Formats: sequence, structure tokens, C-alpha cells
Amino acid sequence: MIETLPADFVTTAWEGVLHCSATSVHSGRSTQLWDATVTEDRTAAVFRCTQLILWPR
Repeated sequence: MIETLPADFVTTAWEGVLHCSATSVHSGRSTQLWDATVTEDRTAAVFRCTQLILWPR
């Protein structure tokens, strides 16, 4: 199964260096929520990632 990461692309970067900054919105025992922003000179993309933590039994 292929999962996709929903992202909102604001602009296109044709050259240069991209930087990504991710911050934790929620970091619990079984779930995590992250916001990330990709920038060049301005915001190029933003996305939110929800992680489910599976602990071994």
C-alpha cells in the first residue's frame, strides 16, 4: 500500500536551496502531530503529519 502525505504547495522552486522546519504540535504516548513548512525565500509548501505510535506487545 502506498500512502501519500497531504501537502499544500504554495509556489514552485526552480533553483536554490530549500529549508524545512518541523515543529511538534502534540507528542503523546500513542500519537504525534507535526507541522512542517518548506521555504526558499518565501513559503513553498506546508503540511501536517499525524503519526500513530505502535508499541510492541
